[in-house]
Amino acid sequence: MDKLRLTGLSFFGHHGALEAERELGQRLELDVELHGDFRGCASEDSLREALDYTKAYDLVKKVVERRSFELLEALAAAVAKELLARFPVENVVVRVRKPNVPFSASLSNVEVEIERRRER
Repeated sequence: MDKLRLTGLSFFGHHGALEAERELGQRLELDVELHGDFRGCASEDSLREALDYTKAYDLVKKVVERRSFELLEALAAAVAKELLARFPVENVVVRVRKPNVPFSASLSNVEVEIERRRER
């Protein structure tokens, strides 16, 4: 299975279990992997045959910035669902990181990773 990765995406969204997080918003980071068979575009060397990663980026941005979720898991699942619905891929991995956790802790971030497959 071939993979296309978009890493280090950064968006401002209104997500979190705490009301203040949803009200004030915060920066979130995402990585997305799209798995599929990319032999066609590779052999043709044609953008027309390729998965347009600028459209994938725009779709992720829309989900993160226009919706609100309490859980990072729900946000990641929504991103995966939209990507599977819009692109001819078999599998999607989405990682969501919250760099500024709202409690006193010594850690760089909290991260959730989900993987979803196209239903047959």
